[in-house]
Amino acid sequence: MSSDVSVVILAAGLGTRMKSSLAKVLHRAAGAPLIEHVVRAARSLAPPDRIIVVTGHQAADVEAALARHGVRFQLQAEQKGTGHALAVCQGQPGLDSGLLLVLYGDCPLLEPSTLRRLADSHRASGAAATVLTARLSDPSGYGRILRDPQGRVAAIVEQKDAAPEQLRIEEINSGIYCFDAEPLWRCIARLQPSPVTGEIYLTDVIALLRQDGLTVRHCQRVSLFAIRQRHLVPALAEVAVYQAQAPLAHAIAHCGFLQTTAGGCDQEYPAGGAEDRPQARHDPALQFGIFGRAMTDHRPGLGRQNGRPHVNRSGNEYLDVGRV
Repeated sequence: MSSDVSVVILAAGLGTRMKSSLAKVLHRAAGAPLIEHVVRAARSLAPPDRIIVVTGHQAADVEAALARHGVRFQLQAEQKGTGHALAVCQGQPGLDSGLLLVLYGDCPLLEPSTLRRLADSHRASGAAATVLTARLSDPSGYGRILRDPQGRVAAIVEQKDAAPEQLRIEEINSGIYCFDAEPLWRCIARLQPSPVTGEIYLTDVIALLRQDGLTVRHCQRVSLFAIRQRHLVPALAEVAVYQAQAPLAHAIAHCGFLQTTAGGCDQEYPAGGAEDRPQARHDPALQFGIFGRAMTDHRPGLGRQNGRPHVNRSGNEYLDVGRV
């Protein structure tokens, strides 16, 4: 644990793609809210009083879920974008100097070792910012990393703002950063709303740092699990497998009873019989269905596609939960 590191965790959003009234970070994985997994990882790098969780939707519930961790909270009353979320933290004690890590509250697979590597890489490079990036064959849904002719990180463009040629870039922004605090706050003050969405993007800080003649580095030493699960529903099952929750993983893999938690209530979906091979249907209104608690159901047969266990969602789209 380092005395010069602070962490801001962005957790204000509702998570509209979840189709649930429960704030995204309050959905549970392996027995704990998503946000709690992130806080645990952050505590390996910074003491609780140097961890700030930015709240918004269901702020009181988020604070209650994290009460025993001793972290601090900052309310973002209006959600105007990730840059605005960080801006409302300015003035919090300890954030004006040293290193500042920015994380998302819905990344439960983020490991302490990843954060340590990111911070160590940042210190060694002497950069003003270090961005955790990855290369994905399907980068849909992520901001793209733009590089200058020398191959250096020059900017990040959000998908909604990207030109067609930029959408073909496979290197993506994870949304996880390590900044030197002083130049960061100078750039935060200069952020402007996107002309496309009206949001204030934290990603625009990267281009501003480069305009100021400062260096931005990237770090790619991270499991893709830690990044992909922010946007891909199959990764909700991967969380359970990755964290070695054997009963849950076994239940998911065998397409048994799936017990979901959404909107604050639990519902069970028993495996149904498609032909002679039962498959569990996932209500599209409960996007985190396979991420909840599960119970095995040892009825004959197994829902499979190409020899691998699957969960069948509405519309006959398959989520492969047997590859992990």
